[in-house]
Amino acid sequence: MKKIGRYIFFLCLVLISSTVFAVNGCYISNTGVIYTSQIGGSGKYNASPSQIIGTGACLIGVSGGACTVNNVPGTTGDYSLSYCPIDDYIWLLIIASSLAGYGFLQKKILILV
Repeated sequence: MKKIGRYIFFLCLVLISSTVFAVNGCYISNTGVIYTSQIGGSGKYNASPSQIIGTGACLIGVSGGACTVNNVPGTTGDYSLSYCPIDDYIWLLIIASSLAGYGFLQKKILILV
């Protein structure tokens, strides 16, 4: 049972970590876009390329200061994007709790017999 638990734990880590990515750039909060192409070292960024942040995502960032994209102020930094809705991971919770319950019941049954 211990080996199966280790494999399931590793599989869960792989599946969850595959939905996270990091980017360095200028984040404009009112548009929800991170611009990644800096012009020199001046804190100004090109409007392309960019990374659009979707709805239902959590943006975790380390702010580094002010920046601008086409004279629109933003915040520069290293940002990590993670999809946060727990509804997407409820099946993992059901499987993990089912396996834990099964293991618990098997242990109790073995002790009683």
